[in-house]
Amino acid sequence: VLSMVITLLEMSTSNFLFLNGDQRARFEQLFGFPVGDHGLTVEVRLGLGTYLLGAAAVAHYWAGSMVMGRLDAAAAAVLHRQCTGPLDASEAASELESGAAAAAVAVAAA
Repeated sequence: VLSMVITLLEMSTSNFLFLNGDQRARFEQLFGFPVGDHGLTVEVRLGLGTYLLGAAAVAHYWAGSMVMGRLDAAAAAVLHRQCTGPLDASEAASELESGAAAAAVAVAAA
């Protein structure tokens, strides 16, 4: 979002098509109205959508860090349990299910 805002502001201050005196006179004759030094003007208004995109980017970052933190903790707990001793097939299945359940709870809580 920040790069979009910077790009738009740079475009509004750039002189894409500089016109000298002779070129300005030709354009004024051709179009029938006065033309300034800037042959091409880009006007930019940063409206409500820009601020909504900024808020959405911040919310996405915050929610992602919350969910990933909880998911990492759940995965570490499952990995720790799996590494503390030998598991038989039924214990391994129950550990994986509880890890998946913890991850689902973390996602639902965020």
